[in-house]
Amino acid sequence: MIVENVKVGDLKPSKDQVRTTLSEEGLEQLAISLKEHGQEVPIKVRRNGEGYEIIYGHRRAEASKRAGLKTIVAIVEDADDSEALLKQILENECREDVPDIEKARGYARIVEKLGCTQGEFASMLGVGRSKISLAFSALSAVDHGVEVYDESGGISNHHTALVSRLDGSWDEKREVADKVNSEKLGQTQIQQVVRA
Repeated sequence: MIVENVKVGDLKPSKDQVRTTLSEEGLEQLAISLKEHGQEVPIKVRRNGEGYEIIYGHRRAEASKRAGLKTIVAIVEDADDSEALLKQILENECREDVPDIEKARGYARIVEKLGCTQGEFASMLGVGRSKISLAFSALSAVDHGVEVYDESGGISNHHTALVSRLDGSWDEKREVADKVNSEKLGQTQIQQVVRA
């Protein structure tokens, strides 16, 4: 592991980037902070041809570019595709602002890439198997158009998984999700709807 000042122009996003939503406002605030106070936490990269592929720190890299910075502090590490994806997922696990459904997509990618079970992945991540199972249920539901939103407007893995476990077709589950969303039902009310 080496810490280097890497040229911002030499950075490429991860081909397996899990996180797809970046707040414009958050990026602008981070760019201002980087310009005024400097970078406190390095990003992590791996060599990729003439440049570097970001393992994690995509927001910091984008904010550095917007701030007009020429270099960024990076930990340069040798990592194959599976290791890089696992490190990205572990980093995202610690961040509150990564939507749960994006974390779930990352889980699915790494389970497929490593060829491991959900239980084995839960052990690697240091979480209960039920958390991973819930994430996979929610991801399957979202892929079928069933989405239950939380108070902030993001997809709630927990509530989406509850609705996905109903008996019936995906069309019927979408109707239940629409009812939950339009009536802004809480967990207890959702459970009552599920039981009914």
